Amino acid sequence: MLGSLLPGRRSIETSVPPRFHRLRCAHVGAVFRTHGLCGRGPRRNLVTAGIVVVFVIAAIVVGTQATKATLRGDSVTRTFAQAPPCANATIALTVPGGSDPIATAEKIFAVLKPIEGMATATYNVKTSSVEVGYCESFSNEAAIRQALVPTGLLATAGAEGGS
Repeated sequence: MLGSLLPGRRSIETSVPPRFHRLRCAHVGAVFRTHGLCGRGPRRNLVTAGIVVVFVIAAIVVGTQATKATLRGDSVTRTFAQAPPCANATIALTVPGGSDPIATAEKIFAVLKPIEGMATATYNVKTSSVEVGYCESFSNEAAIRQALVPTGLLATAGAEGGS
């Protein structure tokens, strides 16, 4: 067998130079690719897909952990934008006694997030208030107060915030 006599070749079937093999696979097309004889095989595609899925899941986990509210001392803070706020306002809240501070903060942050120009919000558990940082060219304190009305936590004009 001539193929077995050539150095580095074991048989006639393997004596086809790699360059010719790639050309032959390109011409034959899908027949070789579906059987894994040319190019990427199904096993390699599954490994690639698995790696992509792992990266997507990791990105989701990191993203949710980065925006998760955590209680530090007496306050819970959420940053909505990296830009520094142009103005700050402290808004008194009426929070029912025994409320979960994290759940209350998440409720507040959920209604503040869609407000354009919102930079930061800090819910203070001890004083039952929220300090918001925002850009005055996009929003104002009245709009922020209006957004807090559906939560039922906004203190009335004469009421003091209390826990």
